[in-house]
Parts: sequence; structure tokens; C-alpha cells
Amino acid sequence: MLSDSLDPHREALRRQSGFDSEDRETLMIVARSMYPHDRLSDDPYRRVVDAILDEGERDAELTDALLDGLSELRRAGLFTLGWRENDIVDHLKSIAAGPFFTAFRSRVVWHLYNDHEVWEFIGYPGESFSQGGYLHRGFDDLDWLPSPRVTENAEPMLEVVADLEQEEDASR
Repeated sequence: MLSDSLDPHREALRRQSGFDSEDRETLMIVARSMYPHDRLSDDPYRRVVDAILDEGERDAELTDALLDGLSELRRAGLFTLGWRENDIVDHLKSIAAGPFFTAFRSRVVWHLYNDHEVWEFIGYPGESFSQGGYLHRGFDDLDWLPSPRVTENAEPMLEVVADLEQEEDASR
């Protein structure tokens, strides 16, 4: 980790008390690389980054983790060297145990999958309790499963209880 005096961009961000559009774009690409949905628009990912940066305004530890992560991504040349998706994912795997990745990933998953546009995209109808539960809203819509067998088995049934009662009577 570079100290603030060695990273002029980080020091500038501290003075501005905010993140610039390049930072937001970088974080959005990282969020999309963490949870890719090819046909999903960028809007949910932008909202995720905005929510995380808003949280960072109230949480200095989160802001530090984000600033450190952005500095690390800049040092690695990520996004400036024309890296492809696989390169980005490989780099993210290499920093997966670090504070930036863990703090950012946990917030991305929370915000992304609580976004109603994402719900619509993946076909999630939302929570069911307020709509009467799942019983009358598709609980038994199992059209993707084969029909269950409803015929009785031809083998005679064993009378387990009757056998147990006979054994108990015999033991008395």
C-alpha cells in the first residue's frame, strides 16, 4: 500500500472527499466482473457503486479500502492497458483476500441482488410474504419435472407394525 504522500491521486481524492468519474467507472467494471450478467444494462451496476460510495462517506474504513483498491488497480495497469475480461478476473482473484475485494464484493452482492431491475432480469418475482406466500403463486409449478408416478407398487406391503406387535406379545 502506498502512503498518501506517494499516491497523488489518493491524496487528491481525500481533498475532494469524493471519487471521480474514472473511479466510478472502474468500480462499475469491477462489480460487473464480480457478478457478470451479459445482457444486464450498466444501470444496476452504477446504482451499486453509488450506494457503496454513499456508504463510504459515512465509513472511513470503507473509504480507505476503496481508495487502496483503486490505487492497486491503477498500479496494476488495470483498465488502462486494454485488459480483457479474463485478465480482470484473474487480477481480481489475485487480490480476493484483501480488504478492498472483501469489502467491495460483499456490498456489491447485497446491493446488486436487491435491485428490482436485476430481479426482473433474472426472473425473480420478489419476496412472497406480502403477496400471500408461495402456495398460490407458483409453489406447485413444476412443469420442468417429469410427472410423478401415481400407481401402486405391485409388491405386497410389509406389515411392520403388526410384526412388531407380535414380537412384543411373544416376549411377554
